[in-house]
Amino acid sequence: MISVIMATYNGEKYLKAQLDSILNQSTLVDEIVIVDDHSSDKTLEILKEYKKKYSIIKIYPNEINKGHFYSFIKGMIIAKGDFIFFSDQDDIWEEKKIEVMLNIYNDYSRKNICIQSNSIYIDSIGKVLSKRKIKNKNFLENNINILKYPGAGYEMMIDCELKKKIVNLSLEELKYFDYHDVLIGYMALIHGSYIRSNIYLNQHRIHNNNVTANSKSKYFSQSLEERIKYITNVEKNRIKGVKEILEKSSVKNKEHKISDIEKYYSFLEKRKLFLEKNGIKDFFYLLRSINYYRRKETFFVDCCYAFKINKLAKIIVNRKKRRIYW
Repeated sequence: MISVIMATYNGEKYLKAQLDSILNQSTLVDEIVIVDDHSSDKTLEILKEYKKKYSIIKIYPNEINKGHFYSFIKGMIIAKGDFIFFSDQDDIWEEKKIEVMLNIYNDYSRKNICIQSNSIYIDSIGKVLSKRKIKNKNFLENNINILKYPGAGYEMMIDCELKKKIVNLSLEELKYFDYHDVLIGYMALIHGSYIRSNIYLNQHRIHNNNVTANSKSKYFSQSLEERIKYITNVEKNRIKGVKEILEKSSVKNKEHKISDIEKYYSFLEKRKLFLEKNGIKDFFYLLRSINYYRRKETFFVDCCYAFKINKLAKIIVNRKKRRIYW
C-alpha cells in the first residue's frame, strides 16, 4: 500500500497541478492524506472538489493553524501505507517518481529506510531555475552528510518501519526538531539507512509564498548575531535530540554513530566560538573541518562575519538565500 502525505496552507494557486501529478503516477497511489492547516483561501474548496472525484483523497483540517511540522506528524500518524511519500502543495511530480523510488527500495532491501530523490527547481510559471547536482546515481549516505543535511521532505520516501519509529517518539523528544524532513533524516541515521539518488523525479517550485521556504527564511543569517543564535538554538539543539534518542535505542553501529554525532557537535561548538571571538586556532580548525559544512561557501561567509566584513557577507547571503539554507 502506498500513501502520500501532503500538508496544505493557502495553496490554491498551484495545488491542482501537484494533485494531478500524484494522481497520474505510473504506479497508482492507494491514499493521499492531506492535512490542511486552517487555510483561509480556496484550498479546502479545491480539495473537496478532488475528493468527490477521487475517493483515495482524505482531508483532515486543523481547527487552528498548527504549523507544517505538526501537520506532517499528524499525517504520518494517519497514513496506513507500507511506503510513505511526502509532498509539498506546489510542486510537480515526474510521472514515474513512485515507480522509480520503489525500484530503488527493492534494490537495497533494507528496513527503516529513507530514500531521497533529486529535484529540478522551477519558478512560479514553471521555468527551470537550476538542478541540484549529485555525483553518484544511488548511494548510501554517511552519518556526517546526514547530520549536516538531513534532506528535503518533498523528495523523501520512507517505509512503514521507519514511520513507526517516528510516530512513537514522545513530545519531549519531538521538541528538539522544527521540520519533518530534518526529523526523518535523523531518524533514518539512528535506526536504518538513508539513500540519496541523483535521479530527477520532482519539480520543486520556488516562489514568494512557499510555506516551508518562508518559514526557514527566518533562519537565513542576515547578521552575525542571528547566525550565532541559529547555530545555538536550532542546529545544536537538533543534534542534542539526535544523540538523546540514539542513546536510548538498540541499534547497530551505535557507538560509531554516537562518535560521529559528537564530532559534528564539536564542529558546531567551534563554529559558534569562531563567530564570537574570531580566533585563529578556531579558523584553522574549521578550515581542516570544511567538509562538515553543508557547502564550502558557508565557511567563507562565516569568515566574513567573524572578521567583520559584514557587507560582503550580506551580499553573498542575499544572493544565495533562495537556494542555500545557511
